[in-house]
Amino acid sequence: MYIGNFSKLANVSRKTIRLYEEIGLLPTPKRKGKYRIYEPKDVEVIQTIKCAQSLGFKLNELNGVVQPQPNIERINVLIEQKRRHLQNQIEEAKAKDKLLEELQRNLASCTSCGCA
Repeated sequence: MYIGNFSKLANVSRKTIRLYEEIGLLPTPKRKGKYRIYEPKDVEVIQTIKCAQSLGFKLNELNGVVQPQPNIERINVLIEQKRRHLQNQIEEAKAKDKLLEELQRNLASCTSCGCA
C-alpha cells in the first residue's frame, strides 16, 4: 500500500511515518518507482508504537525493540522498568498527599484558635 493509505490505516501523519523510518522504528519500505510500498504488518508496528507512547515510552526507548520482529524479552524488561518508575511516582504522590493533609489540619487548627 502507498503512504497515503498507510497513513490513514495507521492513523498517523506521513511526517510521522517518515520520522519512524528515519530513526529505525519502521523498516525502510520497498519502492515502486518513486513510491514507498508498505506492508499490512507495518500498521501493527505503528499501533504498537502509539500504544507504548500512550503508556509513557519515548521513541528512543523503542528503537530496536519493535522491528524487524518484536523483541518480547526486551519489551518485558522495559515494561518492568516503567512499572517500577510508576510505582515510585505513586509513592511520592502519596507522601505529598499526606503532607498536604497535615498542612490542611494545621491550618484548620490555627484558624480555630485565632492565631491566623
